[in-house]
Amino acid sequence: MILQVQDLFAGYGETEILHGVNARVDDREIVAVIGPNGAGKSTLIKAIIGILKPSRGSIRFRDVEIAGRNPEDLVPAGLAYVPQNRNIFPSMTVLENLEIGAITRRPGWLHMGGALVRRYLPFLPGGSVGPKAPDPVGGTPRPVTGLRISEEEFRQRVDHITGLFPNLEPKLRQRAGALSGGEQQMVALGKALVLDPAMLLIDEPSAGL
Repeated sequence: MILQVQDLFAGYGETEILHGVNARVDDREIVAVIGPNGAGKSTLIKAIIGILKPSRGSIRFRDVEIAGRNPEDLVPAGLAYVPQNRNIFPSMTVLENLEIGAITRRPGWLHMGGALVRRYLPFLPGGSVGPKAPDPVGGTPRPVTGLRISEEEFRQRVDHITGLFPNLEPKLRQRAGALSGGEQQMVALGKALVLDPAMLLIDEPSAGL
């Protein structure tokens, strides 16, 4: 078992959306959550990935309690998330989007090279070029670290992603915003897959396809 959700309650402000939700996902299993608009599908995913803090209940990933943890802690641990709005950088190329997807951030000092990263890091949440980055909540400077997979491993991941989505291979140097809706969804999926996550959470996976 890779994920277990037990008696989960979560919502927005005083509006409770999830009422005692239970779910289980085994290794290499595909699970679909189906329901009408407003049923709480996105709320459940956001609670698992840490965007939304549950009011009570348990979320265990790889037998470790993660309820209330931040996304920046969960992504390096093997969780990946594709939101329903695609979440791509339209002015960047497809390849640059994939490279941004290969960056994870943890507490520590900033050690990151490359013109691409220096150019676009300020547009990432809490990102800044320099020894300290501003805290995205209170504005207090705090050190951050940019961690990247090796260049060779990145090239292998790109080959794997273009194997899954052949439409992207001839368009790696094109701006992502110029692609069709379905191709943009492929880029969003590729950004999540480039870190080879143990579990992929996809909100509205067929959007634009």
